Amino acid sequence: MDFVNEPALLDDDRAERERPTAEGTRGKSKQLPYLISTLTAPVEAAPWRQIFRSKDDMAMIDATGLGAETVRHGEERFFHLYREAAEAARDGHLLLLCPTESDPTVYAMPRLSTSPRLILSQLCAALRASALGHVSLILPYVHTVGEIDRIRQLIDRAMRLLAGRGEPFDEAITVGILLATPASLLLSRKLLETVDFLLIDADTVTRLSVAADPHASPELMNESAAAVLRLIEVGVGNAHACGRFAAVGGQMVSDHRYLPHFLAMGADALFAPAEQIPEMRRLARTITQNSR
Repeated sequence: MDFVNEPALLDDDRAERERPTAEGTRGKSKQLPYLISTLTAPVEAAPWRQIFRSKDDMAMIDATGLGAETVRHGEERFFHLYREAAEAARDGHLLLLCPTESDPTVYAMPRLSTSPRLILSQLCAALRASALGHVSLILPYVHTVGEIDRIRQLIDRAMRLLAGRGEPFDEAITVGILLATPASLLLSRKLLETVDFLLIDADTVTRLSVAADPHASPELMNESAAAVLRLIEVGVGNAHACGRFAAVGGQMVSDHRYLPHFLAMGADALFAPAEQIPEMRRLARTITQNSR
């Protein structure tokens, strides 16, 4: 499944959907966005067969912050996390968010890129999983092109290691980036030149935009919503200008006050915890029907 030209559909009503154009632009479409179920580690008990019910379903494993224990277990621990999901994703698409040793924050990528043992273990496991189903990689909290280049080099290294061991993997695996700072969204067109798709963490963008801690009052966050939505729209627009798939996630996307804005800006997908997907689907359909 190609993220640029053939993203997964939310439902079976394909006649009402329009695929992104060759340039990746959908414009002010009133079509439903795709929904991506997000699962955080541990994921061993996740209902993968229910999540991947058809070839159009997508899910993301957020393995950030797995900690030093996973690092000690290395590649096999990561592969154990991914194998069952990847096998189930033969009828869907699995996104793997590269983990960090102990800090799932905007500092993740600088620290990850200086921890080759961690990243190589994860990359080898993810690449092995790509031989079992439709799998893509996501680089967390990217800030610069240089960070992407360094991880790309490590991906190439992981591929050489697996090839030397005679293990199968998807040589054309797609790689995306997760952006969460105002600066990275403003620079997203440049960052997207060497990757295949974009995910935006709306909650972290909001906190950083107003210099708020994770426990800031809802009033403060709500008062800043207009500015945050504009930043996210810049990121989505840049992705479409580059012919890239753009998804947005966080508590903001499941809030009925803001969901219409994400539909209007043409976000290709919304990602949220798996248990929130049914309600988001209901809200999206209601908003779309009422706007016709």
